[in-house]
Amino acid sequence: MKLMDKILEKKPRPVSFGMNSIKKTSGLTFIEVIVVMAIIIIIFWFALNIGTRQIGTQTLFSERDVVLGLLRDARSRAMGNINQSDHGVFIGSSNYTAFDGQTYSSRNQANDSVFPKFNGVTFSGLTEIVFLSLSGQSTASGTIIMSNSTGTSTISINNEGAINW
Repeated sequence: MKLMDKILEKKPRPVSFGMNSIKKTSGLTFIEVIVVMAIIIIIFWFALNIGTRQIGTQTLFSERDVVLGLLRDARSRAMGNINQSDHGVFIGSSNYTAFDGQTYSSRNQANDSVFPKFNGVTFSGLTEIVFLSLSGQSTASGTIIMSNSTGTSTISINNEGAINW
């Protein structure tokens, strides 16, 4: 019995499970915060860069489409013999002018249509394109080159009045 009394007398050792046995830690370390901030900044930089490039590309295409529309309209008006005169487009430093007449300098200013030009796009090449009445042929052949920080777009015009881009 003595052995049995000793066994029963001995108290079991408490077993610790759960929160008491784990060292409590809370919050983030400084390194973890810096790493997360760096990842967020990199993602933001890529998104901003892609967005800016997309806006520049769309601006260039939009400006090209405006010039194409003006050229097509001038050619169509010339072939339709509107006002019994030639029709043309002049690309100025701050605007486009659709005009009636053989040249921009000798045009009938009462029939001018002026459209604003976007400052972020630079132009080179042809600046005055005139289409002959009834035939639609062009008095000038060459290219109009538009460019900005994201790219370049070219419009070609031949003597027959064909407009290609």
